[in-house]
Parts: sequence; structure tokens; C-alpha cells
Amino acid sequence: MAAHALAFLDALGVESCDVLGFSLGGMVAQQMALDRPAALRRMVLVGTAPRGGEDIMHLDKPSLAKPLSDPSLKGYAVLQKIFFAPSETSQKAGSSFVERLMQRSADREPVSGPAVAQAQIAAFREWEKFSGDRFAELRKVRHPTLVVSGVRDEMIPVRNSYWLSENLPNAMLLSYPDSGHGSLFQFHDSFVRQASAFLDSESEFAPY
Repeated sequence: MAAHALAFLDALGVESCDVLGFSLGGMVAQQMALDRPAALRRMVLVGTAPRGGEDIMHLDKPSLAKPLSDPSLKGYAVLQKIFFAPSETSQKAGSSFVERLMQRSADREPVSGPAVAQAQIAAFREWEKFSGDRFAELRKVRHPTLVVSGVRDEMIPVRNSYWLSENLPNAMLLSYPDSGHGSLFQFHDSFVRQASAFLDSESEFAPY
């Protein structure tokens, strides 16, 4: 996926850009930064993990298996349960997120099927593997990076974001309370302000 993303940039004639990577996309962004550092200026990594991270999308654990196997939950109702914290406030924000998703009625992406899900899970399992010094690759990434996570993320727990911010030499961490994997959707106004300020910065350092 990182190779394809870089090939796409080449096809567009884009020599350098900013990258927002959410979940699996955050892992793709890290690989892009390693494969071709000059292609990226700044990175925003949301709800993701470093290579060698832990508990990445283990859908069989009770907190995720229960809503995933609940026959009363269909479609976006499942997403709401697993992307947002179980509190009333977070679930209410999840409901609002689903409403926003449904506003678009034309030119929607087709629903991804089981093959896509299986490929993603295979990628997550591979990403958990590492050899040698556990987070050595992170220390090679010098790009200003904003790491964002919900403190109650059950899909990719927040400790993975702590490891990112601890081992990336030019990163800062933004963690949202009472939120899960979809923290950027729950606190969308705040996230847009923070990400915009970060990306607008001309500093060579992550703090903005």
C-alpha cells in the first residue's frame, strides 16, 4: 500500500506532501516515510500503532467480539459501538457521526467485503512482528509528526500512540478523553483546528 501511494504521488507529479494516516493508514504513512523520506513534509498519525505494537485489531477480545457478534446490530450501528467509547456521551457523538456519514447519498464507495477485511487483519498481524531493536525504525523518521489517539481505544489501544510519541524523535501527542478509535470523528471540530495548526506550521519541529 505504501508503494502504491508513492506511485500515485509520482503519477500526479507531487514531490512532497503532508500525510494524514488513520488506523491502518497510519502504518502505511510510517512505511512511506521510511521508504522515501523526501516525499513527506509532515505526518498526522491517528489511532494507529508502530511496527512491533500490541493488541492491534484483535477482534476476538470480549470488548470487540460482543458488538461484532450481536445480531441486533447492523451496518453502521456496529461501527458506532466499536469506534466510540461505551459512555453515553461518546455513543451520542458516534450517532452524530453516523448521521454525517449518511448525508452523502451519491457517488459513495462500495461496501468493502470479507476479502478486504481479511487482508487488513493479515496486514495488522504482520505489523505486530519485529526483529532486533523493537522501535528502531521509528527513530529514523525525522518528520514533524502529530500523534492522535482516543484514551479508550479498544481497536488500537492508546499505549501504541505513547510508543509512537516516545520513539519518533520529532513528534507530539494529542490524546482525547472519553473517546475510542474514532476520536477524530468524535471531536471533529477540535481535531480540524489542531491538525490545521500543525500542518500550517513552517517549523522544522513538531510543536506548533
